[in-house]
Amino acid sequence: MMNKYESGDLQRERDEKKKQEKKKQEKKRLSNKLDYEKHKEKRKATVREYMNSRISPKQRKRKKMQDRERHIVKKYGITEEMYHDMSHEQGDMCSICKKHKDDVLLPDNPRSGQRTRPFVIDHCHKTNKVRGLLCNKCNTALGLFNDDVELLGIAQEYLIKTQK
Repeated sequence: MMNKYESGDLQRERDEKKKQEKKKQEKKRLSNKLDYEKHKEKRKATVREYMNSRISPKQRKRKKMQDRERHIVKKYGITEEMYHDMSHEQGDMCSICKKHKDDVLLPDNPRSGQRTRPFVIDHCHKTNKVRGLLCNKCNTALGLFNDDVELLGIAQEYLIKTQK
């Protein structure tokens, strides 16, 4: 009579234990993932509440302004003061449609990431050089035409031709 060592039963037992252990680990991993997803928003709210309790609304507003200033300097190389100077040089109007900054609609209570200034900084996407300040509509229009002068010319010809 053969014992289990000779028949390979021991190896099969080990393989079976490994499979069971893998299944157990996978089940635990899935459980942890589901638990993470289930409580993700609650954890975010707790962190947000904690962070908000640490600084006053005045400090938060100042930090937001500093963050915006850093973003503008980093991306375009201009300060908030330079932005205001550019706006004044343009007569506080969009460079394309000549809409005055007071006529540009802004949200009353802007959410995070929404515009808080009347004009956006128009820049060349190839050189990143600032070209001027535009209202959001004019900036979007240029972007939709991929800053392509020929395509804009064709669009202009089309509008002229179809007005008759």
